[in-house]
Amino acid sequence: MKKTRLPNDTVVAINSATRRSIKRFGGSEATAEYLGINSRQHIERWYRDDDRSIPLSAVAAIEPEITDGAKPPILSVLADLCGFDLVRRRAETNASMVSISGDVARLTGEVVSTVIEAAADGIVSGTEADAIEDIADKAISELEKIRTQARKVRGA
Repeated sequence: MKKTRLPNDTVVAINSATRRSIKRFGGSEATAEYLGINSRQHIERWYRDDDRSIPLSAVAAIEPEITDGAKPPILSVLADLCGFDLVRRRAETNASMVSISGDVARLTGEVVSTVIEAAADGIVSGTEADAIEDIADKAISELEKIRTQARKVRGA
């Protein structure tokens, strides 16, 4: 099988992105230590040699650690080379929170209706209390989903 070389500008773009990613991670020594590699020179070969690139497993390990609001350099270059834009899922998260909010509003209305209905005769029975608790638990569960989505947006 014939070995195919990448065009020089592609190699330069990948090497440059690798250098930026490693620098943002804390340098070649920090990257080597994090990945369990004995030599910082080994890490530096990933962006200095034309015939050697960073392994995908290393990309997958370090780039999520450095994406504090900025696009991951290597993944961005690879996406661009394939004709894609790399974008966060934030819009999906916002849509999800809006959708869940509708469920919270509906369930909250059901909680209020169940409480009013149960208390209409002045006495809340054990069965009625169970029904109130069940629907309240569902509403709380949906509220917790919104909190989780909000934390994802914040990166917490």
